[in-house]
Amino acid sequence: MDKDTKSLIRDISLLCVGALISLLTSLLVDYFHEKRDIKKDQLTKKLELNYDISKALGNRFYLTYDLLQLKRSKDTNRVDNEIAQYIESRQHWNQNIYTYQAMLENYYGKETKNEFITKVYNPLANMGQYVEDRTTHTEEDTTLVPQALLIRNDIAKFIHNIYAQAENNSP
Repeated sequence: MDKDTKSLIRDISLLCVGALISLLTSLLVDYFHEKRDIKKDQLTKKLELNYDISKALGNRFYLTYDLLQLKRSKDTNRVDNEIAQYIESRQHWNQNIYTYQAMLENYYGKETKNEFITKVYNPLANMGQYVEDRTTHTEEDTTLVPQALLIRNDIAKFIHNIYAQAENNSP
């Protein structure tokens, strides 16, 4: 083989190696971009879930607590007006509760779902049931308001925790 042929073979080999490196780099970049996009989509979905749960919890707690305060004040006219809003909020909550639980377990794990059930859902449901079942306005209940404030704090902690978990797993 003469010198020109060897040079041509070397040049073609270098071009092939360069093309292969380019192709591999392109494939790796595409792969990591796709991975990043998937993580971004998951973060977006987590944040949407967090927002939905935050909004529903805030609404449900506020209306339950407001109804409790109204019943304690013996203002039956306002109680009758507020109960419709409360019932609408409760229905929305009940329609979405199992979705919330499933999505919490999917995105954050069983421990977070169980925390939601034990520290947020059950106490809030008990408070709501108490407010709904209470027909007399004569006895002063001194324990439910402090309990309600503890529930509010647990809700705030839970919401903070799921946002922190979403941020810790962000892309």
